[in-house]
Amino acid sequence: MPRIPFFNLANQISLFRIALVLAISYILFIDSISFPFLSIKRLRVLAFFLAILAIVLDYVDGFIARRDNVGTKVGGVMDVLADRIVENIFWISFAILGLVHPAIPILILIRGLSTDALRSFAYARGATTFGMMNSFWGKLLVSSRISRGISGGSKLITFPLVIFQYAFQLSYMTDIVTGFVLFTAAFTILRGILVIYDSRRLFL
Repeated sequence: MPRIPFFNLANQISLFRIALVLAISYILFIDSISFPFLSIKRLRVLAFFLAILAIVLDYVDGFIARRDNVGTKVGGVMDVLADRIVENIFWISFAILGLVHPAIPILILIRGLSTDALRSFAYARGATTFGMMNSFWGKLLVSSRISRGISGGSKLITFPLVIFQYAFQLSYMTDIVTGFVLFTAAFTILRGILVIYDSRRLFL
């Protein structure tokens, strides 16, 4: 079996996503700029489009890994690592800027650390990320394609939307943005709780 290089295109995209979200976070915290024809608002609009790109690329790297048959355990870890970094930097940045309640990144960070630890234990026991889900609700809300689509889609809408609201300060959008934030955070945490619940059999 040929050796798959670590820096294949799929893994390069994962690394690029991490660099991208760091750039987005930096842009969000800029409060003054002296470049001609460039304003804070324009930079935040740029961050809006970069946020969309950062989320969409998560689907692209998975597609490329399958298309080029370069999926590996290391690549899977890289993908999950990039997802966690991207997600947590968005939530933490939003909380520092006062755009979301600080409890949200705290709960999501705890959720991520817990589920990743349990999944590592599951891997050691021969289980897979979604194969370890055995309850009806676990299969429906964690491992099904529909639930993964909802999870990814909600982040694709929520993260750029928060940045858009931050850029333009549109008061009529406040309730809409808050609704998406609460849904995305709640759905993410719920899926984590189900992973924890279904992993109990690994310890029996």
